[in-house]
Amino acid sequence: MRVALRWFMLIILIVGGGIGSREYIRYTVTHSRHEMNPKSVVGPVGYYYVDWRRDWPDPERLRDAAEAGVLRTNRAVESIDGFRPDPIGVIQASLSIHDQLLDQPESWKTSILVDQLDWLMAEAHWLPDSSAVWPCYWQALEHGITEPWISALTQGQATSLFTRAHQMFGDDIYLEWAEYAARSLLDPNSCLVSNEVGPFLEEFPTQPRSGVLNGCLFAWLGLWDLVRVTKDGDLRIHCLGLLDSFEIQMPIYADSDWTYYDAYRRKIASPAYQEIHAAIAESIAELTGRPDWEKRADRWRSAAESRPAMTQVFFRTVVREARERIFGRPVPAQRNCPEFSGAKPVR
Repeated sequence: MRVALRWFMLIILIVGGGIGSREYIRYTVTHSRHEMNPKSVVGPVGYYYVDWRRDWPDPERLRDAAEAGVLRTNRAVESIDGFRPDPIGVIQASLSIHDQLLDQPESWKTSILVDQLDWLMAEAHWLPDSSAVWPCYWQALEHGITEPWISALTQGQATSLFTRAHQMFGDDIYLEWAEYAARSLLDPNSCLVSNEVGPFLEEFPTQPRSGVLNGCLFAWLGLWDLVRVTKDGDLRIHCLGLLDSFEIQMPIYADSDWTYYDAYRRKIASPAYQEIHAAIAESIAELTGRPDWEKRADRWRSAAESRPAMTQVFFRTVVREARERIFGRPVPAQRNCPEFSGAKPVR
């Protein structure tokens, strides 16, 4: 009996060690890499800030995903009527395709990009203030979010995409849509703008605020794209004021060189999100010339490239996940947003 128990414990240790080693390698070595695209802050052409050109590298996979017109991405939700596209996935894929086209124009990719823009314009929902929004239909239960829900991340990156479409195709309709997408981020009473500490753009609209860092900063970059293209002085002042607010809140996210993903749980950022935070900070530093963002970018990038730092974060994350599984984890409540309506945009 004792021999059998020893063998059982040995097998458990071997299997557990194997799984742990695999997860460690996945976490620290094979995670998604994210770099700032230097072309995004040089010259008049609008490459996106995070370099996603390597996404969708397989032409056949891209064609298959676009078979229905709108892209079928990872978080598309199957339904009895087919599938509900994930607007965040569609927008981010479109930004990738856009940047690929800037490097190498290809008519079939241009057609796919135009199809995504057409889908966004056709499927927009409208808030009472005539903000165009794109609901997500997958559940983010970790944040207490059930479908359908809207996100500052979607709105900001839609703004970025439409400003780039305006630059690429020279069609003012895309600039109008960039402004429709941005409206929900400019209203201080919007459910996507929290004010518990100072103005903050919420990827997940919850109460108390979830305060996801990358979603907020991506949304801000969308507003800055509108400044970049329209040269609107009042909007520029508003954006710089938002950035002042974010800077005051930054100690919540970075009490060391490694960042936190959110404010509510203070979840330790994974290496992939650490790199996203670094890439965004690099972009903001280049765009605004603010030295504090340059310092953050240097610290966060150095930590993201440090194997000892990643190893420490991996074990901290394992311990945190184990503790939350045993004792539970805090989950905020979904914040009420205005009903989606059929209101027409104010032109």
